[in-house]
Amino acid sequence: MSRPHFQVTTATATTMPLIPVNHYESDFKIGFGVSLTGDGTRVFSVQHTFEDVLASANAATNAVFFDHSAVSGQSASIDGNYAYPVAAVRLNVTSGSGAATVEFGVIQSGR
Repeated sequence: MSRPHFQVTTATATTMPLIPVNHYESDFKIGFGVSLTGDGTRVFSVQHTFEDVLASANAATNAVFFDHSAVSGQSASIDGNYAYPVAAVRLNVTSGSGAATVEFGVIQSGR
């Protein structure tokens, strides 16, 4: 699977684009990192859904998201992983000030 990588610079709340993952992979593993650089602050959470966001045009809009248990309400660079299948991940920046840059990288294992 490809290695999606997203970056955003914002001083307001925003939700990054969804990253659908291959939840059918028999050896499912995802590693991710959130890097915060520059002047300013951001509060963010990594989120996941179990719903197939590619099933229909409205699937992503109507999906229910859950915060990652260790990366919720964070304000500093952090990494984490998913050892069990999820359908998609995203970064949700809930607040911020100044000119900080938040970068969210995701890598999924695969054959």
